[in-house]
Amino acid sequence: MIITNARIFNGIKFLSEDSVKIKNGKIVDIFKKANKNFLNEKVIDLKNNILAPGLIDIHTHGAGGINSLEIQKSKDIIKIAKSYAKTGTTSIVLTTAYSFFKKDHLKLISKNKNQYTKILGIYLESPFVNLKKRGMIQDQYVMKDVDDPEVLIKDIMKSCGKALKIITIAPEIKNSYKIQKYFKNKKIIIAFGHSLADYEQTKKAIKNGVQLATHFLNAMNPIHHRNPGPAVAILENKNVFIEIIADGNHIHPSVIKLIYNIAGKNRIILITDATGDKILKDGIYNNKRYGKIIIKNNGVYSVDGVLIGTNLSLLDMCKNMKKWLNLKIEDVLQMVTYNPSKLLGEKIGMIEKGFFADFVILDQELNLKKVFINGEQVK
Repeated sequence: MIITNARIFNGIKFLSEDSVKIKNGKIVDIFKKANKNFLNEKVIDLKNNILAPGLIDIHTHGAGGINSLEIQKSKDIIKIAKSYAKTGTTSIVLTTAYSFFKKDHLKLISKNKNQYTKILGIYLESPFVNLKKRGMIQDQYVMKDVDDPEVLIKDIMKSCGKALKIITIAPEIKNSYKIQKYFKNKKIIIAFGHSLADYEQTKKAIKNGVQLATHFLNAMNPIHHRNPGPAVAILENKNVFIEIIADGNHIHPSVIKLIYNIAGKNRIILITDATGDKILKDGIYNNKRYGKIIIKNNGVYSVDGVLIGTNLSLLDMCKNMKKWLNLKIEDVLQMVTYNPSKLLGEKIGMIEKGFFADFVILDQELNLKKVFINGEQVK
């Protein structure tokens, strides 16, 4: 199959080439149409629309009305994957929580990693977090002080198998260094988050292997002029990626602009941190996990005003970033393609020979036209 007459964004920049050849679900050639013969090929003419890598959401709890903690069978995972495909997100790391007494969902995710939208693996946001900064993570999923976490760690690895990609660890919890060291040795990405750590503790954790900040500025201590806190330690280290929820609720747009001015386009990874609930209009609703919830300005809140999640897709957040910061299309799209791909080390997020043929077709306003996964159109 040939896709031609495209403005090709390869994950970092727009290319001079305008055509891509796909075979067996992968990209085999990128070229100018004037130099090739399309005989005996299926041809899709994009009419100068944008061809970009499929979007990657590394931090999301579900979609289509299903939260990762509610997964009971394989078809639940398929429903989540199909729902993401419709929004232009072609790869996700499914985020969830671990409890010694509730882990069947982890085994199911591990066995059903590639359905429609690619489920690349598991992002564990617990149990190694601070109970006082747990946010919406329920108490049962947070580790209490354990002198030797080895049994817990072994059970996590048994439950997740090879699917575990990312794990959040608060550096101030007991035996955090030992826990970090274990997961680092297993080449699992360590994220800082849900923490009361100070500046020095955060710097030490980064030195010990932290590569990512879980939903930056949320569930961590704020910046103070005499006590810089974890945010400053993260911002000043060029090796740490920063998750941003660009919905206007989790972080004010002016603060996102400040973060961008410091960290730049190469370190920000846009995420949804979606709860899995169906997209709803503003109003009050009943939710099986949280009871009554309030939807306001695309934010999902508890009746007590605690921010639970967002109603926006990853592509919606791209539009917000472009508007708020007056960014180029390529700068915004890099945050949902190449940057997460670089963190994960997967053959996605780039239009390059040998990479998976996961694409979104967009107009100049970033409106979604078509979605391809493994070279097959799914929307």
